[in-house]
Amino acid sequence: MAALQSARVTHLFLWVCGLLAGCGADVAPMSTVNIDVRTGLVAGAEFASVRLEVFDSVDGETAHNLLRSLESPAVFGDDFPTGVRAAALELPPGEYRIRVQLLRSDRRLLVGFTRLLSIDADEIRFETFVLSRDCVGEAICPVAGASAALSECLAGQCVDPRCEPPNPEFCGGLVFCNDDAECTPAAECAESSCIDGLCTPRSLPGACGAEEYCNPSTGCADLDERMTEIPCGEFCEMGCVAGIWSCTPEGSTCEMVGFKDEGIACGDAGACDGAGTCVEP
Repeated sequence: MAALQSARVTHLFLWVCGLLAGCGADVAPMSTVNIDVRTGLVAGAEFASVRLEVFDSVDGETAHNLLRSLESPAVFGDDFPTGVRAAALELPPGEYRIRVQLLRSDRRLLVGFTRLLSIDADEIRFETFVLSRDCVGEAICPVAGASAALSECLAGQCVDPRCEPPNPEFCGGLVFCNDDAECTPAAECAESSCIDGLCTPRSLPGACGAEEYCNPSTGCADLDERMTEIPCGEFCEMGCVAGIWSCTPEGSTCEMVGFKDEGIACGDAGACDGAGTCVEP
């Protein structure tokens, strides 16, 4: 995918070497993979940070080895609707799974997307991860009875990890927009633009008061109340579970959306089993 022309370069991570074999003279030529993140969710109000993880395998039948996990803060005012550069990765040739997630202030997962990449030597790549408002608490992918290949959520639909809008290949039944006229935000304080075939909302300058922010779904909201949610009790501890939780006012029950991948480190020396349990030796 072409680089975002207006991408704001903030919180940039650069990996020069050392992921797999260090910086010796025999290391294969490295390639550069630029990761841009675009979302209509509001930085600093609805999510507090961006987490990026790189795994070394795309084989769905085996565990994926986590090579590196990086996290950067999301600051109120960052131009995520247009695009923010999250990382510039220097990687040896090979196949990778790259996962980008938006985290709440309490470090719970808000939304994420995992993409499969095959990197050639001396290649310069630009990859844009679109993290949709429509996927927060709305879609559990893959859907029961549907193809297991449709494991990621985009614009409220389950798609293949290789889906790259506006190319319909691997994007299932996702309907793309053609121009801004097809995109209408729910709130009057926001506008929505068609970018790469997907409608992306953003707040209108000056539409809300000085102590407010624009939630594109519901309208102006008090900044002091952003990200203030009832915490879940011990029933909702993260452990090997990932996803969105909907708690009762007492915080006693919650709804779990998904599990962390098999092989992810947990506990003192354990690993997630892919079914929500941390298995320790």
